[in-house]
Amino acid sequence: MTRAAHGEVLLLTARPAAHGALVRALRGLGARVSVPHAAVQTVRLIARRPSLVLVDLANGAGLTPEIVGLLNRRRDPVLVLALHDGSFGLREREVAELSVAGFCPAHDSQPIVDVVAGMRATDAVSLH
Repeated sequence: MTRAAHGEVLLLTARPAAHGALVRALRGLGARVSVPHAAVQTVRLIARRPSLVLVDLANGAGLTPEIVGLLNRRRDPVLVLALHDGSFGLREREVAELSVAGFCPAHDSQPIVDVVAGMRATDAVSLH
C-alpha cells in the first residue's frame, strides 16, 4: 500500500466533531483526512482512491447501497475499518453488506494512528 505514504484517509461519519482528536493525530502524521458531508461527495472521494476508509458505526456513516458497493468492489488495496461503540444497534442494516478489514472502538483512536503510521513505514499491514 505505497499510496498510504500519500496519506489519503476517508472518514465517513455523521459527527465529525466526535473524531477531532483522531483527525488531528492523523494529520500530524502527514495524512490528508477527508470528511464528506453528503453521499455525492463521498462517492467523489472514494474515486480519489484513499488508502484507509474509516466507517463510523457509533455515530452513523451515511452509507448508501451505492457507497457500500463502491467500497466492496475496489480492485486496488483499500483498508476499511469500522469504528464501533460495542454494537451496531440501529445501524446494522446500514453496514450489513459492507466488507471491512477490522473493527476499532470509536473512543480509542490509538490503533488507527498505529495503522496509519505502519502503512507509512511498510507496505504490509497486519490487523488482529
